[in-house]
Amino acid sequence: MDRDLKETTLNSICLGTGNTLLKSDMLRFMRGPDGKVYLDLTGKGLGVGGYVTPTIEALRAAMDSGRLAQTLEAEVPSTLLDDVVQALTLKVLHSLGLAKKAGMLVLGQDKVREAAAKGQLQLLVLASDISSASARDMAHTAERHGLKIFSISERSRLSALFGQANATVIGLKKAPISATVQTALLWYSAATNERLGND
Repeated sequence: MDRDLKETTLNSICLGTGNTLLKSDMLRFMRGPDGKVYLDLTGKGLGVGGYVTPTIEALRAAMDSGRLAQTLEAEVPSTLLDDVVQALTLKVLHSLGLAKKAGMLVLGQDKVREAAAKGQLQLLVLASDISSASARDMAHTAERHGLKIFSISERSRLSALFGQANATVIGLKKAPISATVQTALLWYSAATNERLGND
């Protein structure tokens, strides 16, 4: 494939910022059968796609400027921002569920701290309603071992997902599947500003 054509295929202009980025680093939107704009998390939806950097600011700009609607020739629903956050939340929880089935998660504050000290973890995930003391403890652990740390959903939802009471601290082990989880978390955190530290 010609180099210029390959770059055009892999890159696109963000409808919110105007910057040219890899399509894989942006959220893809598509026109649904009802003529409305929808988030396409598969990146494989039929028809023309509109790409936006995964931040609320970029998405608002794409919506307010009319570029998203014009590119897709579709109506932008008033609930699109909320729909995007909800979809990204579900994607993160689904990815974490798959990681748990693959044995790639460490649950519990003490076990996570121990695994981090052994260099086994790639990142940490905290429940949004974790106690302040536990949050500080995990932030210290993340800083000491150079781990990314995210906040996602409340403990009741995480506990139900993992089948464990009071699931507030999760460590993700270093493994190929971790890349999928991290991408989902990065998109979610960019859209909700729930990244806690260690950029």
